[in-house]
Amino acid sequence: DGWYTDGRPRAVDHYNGWAFHLYPALHAHLAGDERLLARHGARLEAHLRSFAHTFGGDGAPLHQGRSLIYRFASAAALWTGALTGHTPLTPGTTRRLASGALRHFLDRGAVDEHGLLTLGWYGPCPPLVQSYSGPASPYWASKGFLGLLLPADHPVWTDPEEPAPVERADTVLGLPAPGRLIQSTAADGLVRVHNHGSDDQPADEVLPDDPLYSRLAHSTATGPVFEGTADNHFALLDGDEASER
Repeated sequence: DGWYTDGRPRAVDHYNGWAFHLYPALHAHLAGDERLLARHGARLEAHLRSFAHTFGGDGAPLHQGRSLIYRFASAAALWTGALTGHTPLTPGTTRRLASGALRHFLDRGAVDEHGLLTLGWYGPCPPLVQSYSGPASPYWASKGFLGLLLPADHPVWTDPEEPAPVERADTVLGLPAPGRLIQSTAADGLVRVHNHGSDDQPADEVLPDDPLYSRLAHSTATGPVFEGTADNHFALLDGDEASER
């Protein structure tokens, strides 16, 4: 289905678009390696076919997974598809999704009074900061500007923007490989991703609960509760120990 897992456990997240598909395809394109590009370009195209359905009508990317402080880096795979020619999306759809993601954050306080991107989603949000995050980490969002590698006369700039997939029709899309069911509604522009095992726990141990991965569903309009009662979660209790879904 064009989806990679992000290490162990079997986590699926935005690293698919802004790392696992981006780097091999971009390297092959810049190196002129047609054989390598054919291989990774086909995977990228498969990814974009479903990934395009995870952006809300307001431009919001799915609020799920680690490194969310990279924000509009979520547009990186869209631009890479247009740059390499390995995309199922029209130029107008590509720009609609990419510009929508950028506008979504800029209109909601992602830049502080000093003109800097903060460690958060809109404004600062400490629960989203990983152990590897630093003050400059939000600037991985610069991957969202990969489209600037395209010339001014490229159709992605000259064609009019087209409606995003979520704006065209209600959609239910099953993805067996990553264990996801994408559901979107055109009337409100919301995307919901039902989690059917994309954060599998190892058989021999129980890892700490991670609300950005282990909830029953994630969406473009909501975020999980980080402390206290587990929301959107089903568990069996054995004494003080809770099982993972």
